[in-house]
Amino acid sequence: MVFLPFAGRLSDRVGRKPLWYFSLIALFIAVIPAYHLMETGTMGAIFGFALLGLLFVPQLATISATFPAMFPTPVRFAGFAISYNISTSLFGGTAPALNSWLIGVTGSTLVPAYYMMAACMIGLISVVFLVETAGQSLRGTHTPGR
Repeated sequence: MVFLPFAGRLSDRVGRKPLWYFSLIALFIAVIPAYHLMETGTMGAIFGFALLGLLFVPQLATISATFPAMFPTPVRFAGFAISYNISTSLFGGTAPALNSWLIGVTGSTLVPAYYMMAACMIGLISVVFLVETAGQSLRGTHTPGR
């Protein structure tokens, strides 16, 4: 929470996309080592979760500026609210059950890490097509950046 304003300010200077790229690539690389660290005990779990949490900061700091800017002003609130909440419910809400089932089927406790890696890959592909809107006006009836 302490780092969110700093990441938000940085995104205003360098753009949203660079922070998303950094976060997604860093999470992809660090998730398996973080999960192994979590297996070492309480302190390892604290540090592993803290590492993953810090690597999520660029996404969390920019999500409220990035996603609504994908919609023109007249439908911004509804477009963002509907798409974000449905996707979060479908994928975030089912992830624990799916991961538990996959751990049972595979016997691997690293399944949640692989799931996160897959999500990072999908995110990286998505960011390629994301229109950068940092520094652009959100006023008007057009979609910012287009």
